[in-house]
Amino acid sequence: MVLEIIRNKIQKQELRQIDAQEAFNLWDILNSKYHEIERLLILEHFVHDIDLKLLIRYFVGELNENVAILKKEMNKYKVTAPAPNRIIGPPPCNIEMYTDEFIAGEILLYIQEHIENLLRTLRNSMTNDSIRTVISKMTKDSIDNETKIVNYMTLKGWIKKCPHYNSVPASVDEKISAAEAYHLWDHLCFRYDNIQQTRFYLAYVHDIDFRVVLEQGLRKLTLQTEMLEKEIQHFGIVAPKKPTDVIISTGRMDFMEDDYMYRMILIGLQGASMIHTQSLKQCTYNMRIKNIFKKLLKEEIDILGRYVKFGKLKGWLYPGPAFTT
Repeated sequence: MVLEIIRNKIQKQELRQIDAQEAFNLWDILNSKYHEIERLLILEHFVHDIDLKLLIRYFVGELNENVAILKKEMNKYKVTAPAPNRIIGPPPCNIEMYTDEFIAGEILLYIQEHIENLLRTLRNSMTNDSIRTVISKMTKDSIDNETKIVNYMTLKGWIKKCPHYNSVPASVDEKISAAEAYHLWDHLCFRYDNIQQTRFYLAYVHDIDFRVVLEQGLRKLTLQTEMLEKEIQHFGIVAPKKPTDVIISTGRMDFMEDDYMYRMILIGLQGASMIHTQSLKQCTYNMRIKNIFKKLLKEEIDILGRYVKFGKLKGWLYPGPAFTT
């Protein structure tokens, strides 16, 4: 009974622990939400298209929901919040100053930059799982919102024409942009290197649980690689060289420590999310390919979250400076 009380007390204390970076992340994200709410309320007065007006109101409603969630988290951990956005009235100027195309483009740019900012916060939010869960959901919602505004702008004919990849086989009706062709190739290169690195680490891993995690990761990488190889072949893109499937161990099992290998993979996962974001931003021509990158990015967010929890369980993460009030 006494041990149960102590255990529950420790768990409650852990739930209220955040590090210095997480405190700033909460403040920074909330400040960004406030700024965007005010900007959207201003831009709404210049909008002519009813669909764009409805889209802005939807985004403002979601931003206000996010604000309420962030304020609750900041109150829980006693983090000082930034000043909220101002109340906006009708502008004392000509509403023809801005076109709907320009306003939609501004909204798209913000969402894309906000996704990058949220992913940066996920990269260094390691202490508190609750905060990480909140930011993960907001990131996925922002990814969906990016698709909504791109689809809207595509229907309106407002997406700028980018260079096409002109080496697609004549037998293929589907077309892609130069950026989409590059990102398919780049993602395949990245996964080939990840596969080789994982096989190398498997030759030296000691911890049984870590071995299972690496094997699961290798299977996931293999499935993603096979999918990307089909797309590369479909569009006639020259594929990179495949990695060797034979790794020769030196025989010295003390060559590398598990915690070091874990952190090296963690760095790779953190970098992968930014690679996926660039592909999401730059791929606006072929929506099927864009949705592939969107799916990969969301999967990467979930994988990173599970991997961080595993590292915390093993004690392999460096503890960040604690935030104290």
